[in-house]
Amino acid sequence: GARSAAGTGGYGGVRPNRLRPRAHPIAGWKGYEDVLSILPGATFDEVQRPVQNFRPAAAAAGATTSSIPAANKRSTTSTASTGTPLVLQPQLIDPDSPRTTLVFFLGGATYAEVSALRFMSAQTRNRRFIAMTTHMVSGDEILGGL
Repeated sequence: GARSAAGTGGYGGVRPNRLRPRAHPIAGWKGYEDVLSILPGATFDEVQRPVQNFRPAAAAAGATTSSIPAANKRSTTSTASTGTPLVLQPQLIDPDSPRTTLVFFLGGATYAEVSALRFMSAQTRNRRFIAMTTHMVSGDEILGGL
């Protein structure tokens, strides 16, 4: 790929329109309704909150398994060794923790597109991009079809 005149190492070739949403800071789908409107189906934006650990919530509160209401028992997992239920305790998300963005290319991705994602990974703090595609497309393949 060609280097830009500024010497930043950016790709100097033609950038397909499908890379346009990724050329801006990642903040969800907001602001890209025009691009998303041409795609069939519903659009959603879901933030997954990772769980750091499990801890025996009942033991921390001094409760026994028999003193926990039945509704709570259904949403817990009991350990065989102590009989104390383990309750999912979500932790606060650290804003400096790394984030992962999955990018799917259906029908193929060019090497330039994957290179652009690698460049963006290097330029963004605490963000990594994982590209998944059905096929890698070379320039020869694109020109061979003309």
